[in-house]
Formats: sequence, structure tokens, C-alpha cells
Amino acid sequence: MAMGTYDEVYSKPEFYWGKEPNELCTYTTDLLANEAKAKAKVIDLGCGEGKDIIHFAKHGFQAIGVDVSEPGLQKALR
Repeated sequence: MAMGTYDEVYSKPEFYWGKEPNELCTYTTDLLANEAKAKAKVIDLGCGEGKDIIHFAKHGFQAIGVDVSEPGLQKALR
């Protein structure tokens, strides 16, 4: 399947990589106590549409997502 550029695929209404965080994200959030999460900082380089960084933020982490695709970042913000 030809993907196209990230800007092209992230501009579409559907989520290219899905909405569920990857297994490492869920494992990490399940592993740490809530007190540790509030102190933990996470940076996701190449966050795309934000599925993983949003998961961390929802679980109390100080989370920053970085990506080269403006449409991906805009979708993550929504």
C-alpha cells in the first residue's frame, strides 16, 4: 500500500495508526503509581496524530509531542 506523505495521510479524517496507544505506553502507565506519574515527563518524538502522547497525558504524565507534520499535530490537539 502506498502511504503518501505524512501530511497527506494525517489530513484525512481517519486516524492512520488508529486511536489506541501502543503496548509499551499502556504497560508504562499501568506500571507506575499515580504519584510517580505526576512527576514523570514524557516526550514523544514523531508523535504523529498523538495517540501515545495523549494516553500518557490522560494518565497524569507531563507530556509533550513533537512532529514534523502540521496536520498530524493539529489532529492530536483536537
